[in-house]
Amino acid sequence: MKTVYYLLFGVFILIALIACKKNYGVISSANVYKISDYPLKLNNQWRYKVTDFYSGTTDTLTLQIISVKSSDSELDWFCTLSEKGRIVDSGKYVQTQTQVSYIGLNKNYSYFGDFIFSFPIAANSLWIGFYPVDTVKLISIDSNLIVNGIKYDDIFYVKRAFYLIGNYSLVQTLQIAPKIGIVEQTISAFNGALPQNQNFSLIDYKLN
Repeated sequence: MKTVYYLLFGVFILIALIACKKNYGVISSANVYKISDYPLKLNNQWRYKVTDFYSGTTDTLTLQIISVKSSDSELDWFCTLSEKGRIVDSGKYVQTQTQVSYIGLNKNYSYFGDFIFSFPIAANSLWIGFYPVDTVKLISIDSNLIVNGIKYDDIFYVKRAFYLIGNYSLVQTLQIAPKIGIVEQTISAFNGALPQNQNFSLIDYKLN
């Protein structure tokens, strides 16, 4: 049984490394992604092509901000995620003075994946995600990236990785553009069974 587990884990790591392989850009001290660069407003909408390598499917997922709730310390931007006009999940962006995090509100599964950005993101940026062993860091800043035929400039490439007791591990990469948000995301998760690998690539967006 252990042999099968280690074999599957090795396959997961190999796939994750291949998925994350890219030519890193030069990180200049002049490149800074500020919290004001991440666009959070009512009715903002992003449409993604979602490829699930585990199930061999390709779908379109729409993330839209539908309401906001404010408190003394944060803004909660509530979102819906729709597929073929049907709401399949909900989530929220939590915005503080220095962080933006996305949290899926379904406790069993987040359709868009959860993450934390700690601002400003610049050279040598490194922060902790949702767990003490959950590390997130800036890997590169690239001059441009073409996703679904559209060119995006000043791409910040962020990588998240952790391993939890109980044989759960995750490698997540996020590529974000100033004033646009996430243009591409990959999630590779392993829990002792076959690894699950998903890719989200931005099709279009509507921002206010």
